[in-house]
Amino acid sequence: MERTIGHLIHFIHVKLKQDLNMRVHCFDVTSEQWDLLNSIYLEEGLSQKTLAQKTAKDEASVTRILDKLVAKGFVSKKYHCEDKRSYSLYLTEEGKELRNKIYPYALGTLDKAMFGLSPEEIRLFKQLLLRISHNLEQK
Repeated sequence: MERTIGHLIHFIHVKLKQDLNMRVHCFDVTSEQWDLLNSIYLEEGLSQKTLAQKTAKDEASVTRILDKLVAKGFVSKKYHCEDKRSYSLYLTEEGKELRNKIYPYALGTLDKAMFGLSPEEIRLFKQLLLRISHNLEQK
């Protein structure tokens, strides 16, 4: 059976999530929660809408995941300074500590996935994925 590029990308995405979930289950965090935690860490003050766009998740899913992270004390919501109808998102100190504890596990998943690839192959792979992503973002 020949696998299409779409099938392979989906399969790899699922396998990456499974591996990361296995590595971080002891922290009571899922790969979906990790994705939002890390994104907020990298760019604090994001709105939920912007976070949804940056993580390619629908807004309802982001709201559901954020509610869990807020309840666990890892994320705080503050009213946006220019638009009181929306929130800016920040990691709490506990959220920052958790992110820093999980980060090596996330790198471990990526190292496992890229095992045996040369730096040049990894660079080319990233370049091709970025081109595909760009193509899909075009209207």
